[in-house]
Amino acid sequence: MPTPDALSQDALRLLETVLGARLPDAYRDFLASTNGALTGQPDFPIPSTPPNASTLVAWLRVNATPPHDELVLVARQAAQSLGRGMIPIGRDAGGALVCLSITGPHRGAVWFENTGVYDMQSRGPAVTEWAPAHMIWLCDDFGAFQASLSSDAG
Repeated sequence: MPTPDALSQDALRLLETVLGARLPDAYRDFLASTNGALTGQPDFPIPSTPPNASTLVAWLRVNATPPHDELVLVARQAAQSLGRGMIPIGRDAGGALVCLSITGPHRGAVWFENTGVYDMQSRGPAVTEWAPAHMIWLCDDFGAFQASLSSDAG
């Protein structure tokens, strides 16, 4: 059931025009029903990296206040450091970004920006322009990532 913050189809199409790509269906559906409204602060797993989890403190949202949670603004600010075709979709308590590939060979995959805290021994797909070395692969699909979120205290 949509929340009061849900995005209309017109707003989604405008967002996709601004971003230059159609969003993966699972993420598009998420925005259409919630626009990133977050209840609680769920932990998310980071495969093969100690401490193995982080806490999602915010989904980025369209037309969000405060501005550090605004999807398009943060996407523009982070464009140089993210992989080609990646957009930020959330952040953890330390400000590191959770990102989504919206184009390219990893379209739909969810990534985590390594800010130097995590061991990079097993990071998923090979380093390319689509997946820079400082990005840690989390999941192949946004829906599966969303299902992996846990409200259990770590």
